[in-house]
Amino acid sequence: MANYRKIVENLIGRKLSRHDVVHHKDGNHENNSVENLEIMSLSEHSRMHNKGKVYSPETIDKLQKKSRQARPGAIIAIEDVRDIRKMLKDGIKQYLIAFAFGINKRTVNDINCGRSWTWA
Repeated sequence: MANYRKIVENLIGRKLSRHDVVHHKDGNHENNSVENLEIMSLSEHSRMHNKGKVYSPETIDKLQKKSRQARPGAIIAIEDVRDIRKMLKDGIKQYLIAFAFGINKRTVNDINCGRSWTWA
């Protein structure tokens, strides 16, 4: 285990889960001072580092293919996500969209808020 994870575990008094990410605020992985370390979820950390990135059509295609390989049992497809976003823009209620696609309302909310399918 990385030294900085142990530092944070000692600071907060519990073990970090595998979903906890310790972020170095200044980007320097050698600077393990308490003021420079921050705990975040994996999704928050990814979102932070990918904010504002614009992907080329080729990269989006690669991400889509990789996503399908990694999640062959995914309930919705990229086309569904685009339809969901359009429906949200048109003012259709989230619970109706969830019902129409056979998914949880939280999934629709996560798409709406950018917590999932951000690259789509």
